[in-house]
Amino acid sequence: MFKILKRTFALSMLICLISCTNTTNQSGKTLKLSESFVTQVEQGQIEAAFEMLKAHWPMSNVEVDNLKNHTMRQRKVVVSRYGEPQAVEFVKTELVGKSLVRHTFIEKFESHALKWELSFYKNKGKWLISTVYWDDEISTLFKG
Repeated sequence: MFKILKRTFALSMLICLISCTNTTNQSGKTLKLSESFVTQVEQGQIEAAFEMLKAHWPMSNVEVDNLKNHTMRQRKVVVSRYGEPQAVEFVKTELVGKSLVRHTFIEKFESHALKWELSFYKNKGKWLISTVYWDDEISTLFKG
């Protein structure tokens, strides 16, 4: 009886491990894309960063360009308030089912950090950007 339970447990763990690995592998491309995007922004390559996202975003190019232009204008305020960008740091990846993933980063400045969140939706085997969001409310990163 104990052997059966032990084998059942081992089989369950293996299935879980395979399932988790598949989900991680599937969302690995979105993590690389997100990290590349945030790093480009931190390095001041905002136009290139948003251009890279266009191929993965169902929004029109005009809407993406509007978000890019807004980000470029706000960067001036951010830099004047918090100093120069210093680095990007990965915070977490969150999965909801098999079709939603969100990657969170902080962009470190001299005196504060910005939170970056990129969410993706998977449909028909393809990951699409759902939202790109950033703000300076880093306290929301702490579970309370």
